[in-house]
Amino acid sequence: MSDPTQTLRGEVTRSILATLEREAVRNESTIAAARVVTVLGMIVVEAWLIADGSKLGGAAWPLAGLTVAMAVWSVALWQALRQGRWHPALPALIPTVDVVYFALRQGIPVVLLGADHFIDVQDLATVVGMSALLMTSGAFRLSTRAVVYAIVLGFGLYLAFAYAISLHSFFATVHMILLGAVGITAIGLTRIVDRAVQSEVTRLTVGRLLPQTVLDAASEDPVALLSEPRSVEVTILVSDLRGFTAWSEERPPLEVLAFLNRIQGALAEIVMRHHGTVDKFMGDGMLAVFGAPTRLEHHADRALQAAAEMREAVEAMGGPIKLGIGVHSGEVVVGCLGTGVRMEFTVLGDTVNTASRLESKTKEVGVPVLVSKATAARATVGLRPLGSVELRGKAGSLEVYGLA
Repeated sequence: MSDPTQTLRGEVTRSILATLEREAVRNESTIAAARVVTVLGMIVVEAWLIADGSKLGGAAWPLAGLTVAMAVWSVALWQALRQGRWHPALPALIPTVDVVYFALRQGIPVVLLGADHFIDVQDLATVVGMSALLMTSGAFRLSTRAVVYAIVLGFGLYLAFAYAISLHSFFATVHMILLGAVGITAIGLTRIVDRAVQSEVTRLTVGRLLPQTVLDAASEDPVALLSEPRSVEVTILVSDLRGFTAWSEERPPLEVLAFLNRIQGALAEIVMRHHGTVDKFMGDGMLAVFGAPTRLEHHADRALQAAAEMREAVEAMGGPIKLGIGVHSGEVVVGCLGTGVRMEFTVLGDTVNTASRLESKTKEVGVPVLVSKATAARATVGLRPLGSVELRGKAGSLEVYGLA
């Protein structure tokens, strides 16, 4: 059976990578638009060179034909990307076409007119700039493989021309250092994206299962909290709004939901203020945990303090709604319940059941809060004994306490 946490992490990863791919396509479309503008500008330059035949002589017409062909490709690519047409091979094909165009654009004058003419008329800085643009464009594809490929093409373009014109090694070294800095920057940007993706995967994976209070206290790899079920000692608090069902029957659903959100939200804030975790809402009920998933010192005291404040908050609201709370301490199992399709972080065990039974007993005993002997033994908060009660589904009786 597959690990549900890893299944969920895989789903979140795929979702984020799909989002990155869509962003990369949008970036590619932006680059394509810039390419169209640049190539159209080059057509104007070629027309000027043809009109002024003294500049490139016999190389002018071949360059013009090459630029027109590049313009056709650029416009077609731009339109295809705008229409959402994408192929996985494009991140490799597009920079390859670019480097072929750059190579021919700078190489034709060298072949037809010689290297000396190239140095005089076509400044080598143009090739350096083209190589740098190639490297930088790879970073916009948000893929390490794409940026490495673009860097290789950029270095290849520069080295080919440096060799063709027998460039002095000093100048070649300077240019290579500059291009290396551009390449390192491009890779660095891509790695920043990679780290951000992994961080977001972890945050979303755990965020779907744990409350923010747990995330804030988690280690560098909070997914470890979800990897395996763990047995821990906690204090469980179960609350229920007494009289809510009868009250809600006389009111429209929207009013009922608004009231429930307000009161449950207030109670949840109290739990979190005392470093507890709201495990789940159960309609007008709530299950809170003190001591899991992260360990909490004095979890019994924290739970009792929260219970007292919750009782006061509901009493201050007035009206027919009352609050019943059961508090019990003991061992529970914490972990993930479900699969990668639908998971929740939860606590399981007899401790939870006992706390729920105590809450159900509050009305019969006539107190808003019932506390088990197990919790009382761990607490320093003042309590008053209420004798023993029998709980449904439990053998024997249980000694219980109320808040002082």
